[in-house]
Amino acid sequence: MNEPLFFRITSYTDAIAAFAAASGQDRPLALISPQTVLYAQGAAWFLSLCHQAATHFPQVPCTMIVDCADAAGYALAALDAGAPALALNAMPAPARQRLQDIARQMGRTVYTDPLPL
Repeated sequence: MNEPLFFRITSYTDAIAAFAAASGQDRPLALISPQTVLYAQGAAWFLSLCHQAATHFPQVPCTMIVDCADAAGYALAALDAGAPALALNAMPAPARQRLQDIARQMGRTVYTDPLPL
């Protein structure tokens, strides 16, 4: 399988454009939230936006990554909202390790290196 296309999205229009690009290249997609989405709309909003866009491109496999930066509390909220993957690359090591353990127990993916954008 091809490597996914990584896109940081801020709107439904961005998500549709990302899906169209991935579909045109026959590649899976990784949609990444902006870090600020957690403070304003929350992880559930981002996940809902991604799911809505995905209905138009059922042939494109998609991973939704909530970028939590260094916000441990928001990372826990994102897991509670059903986020399948978290980006924790700005988080201090002790908190990051605890969150990685929690996420893995829930069957979720954690990215600790900078994402390829």
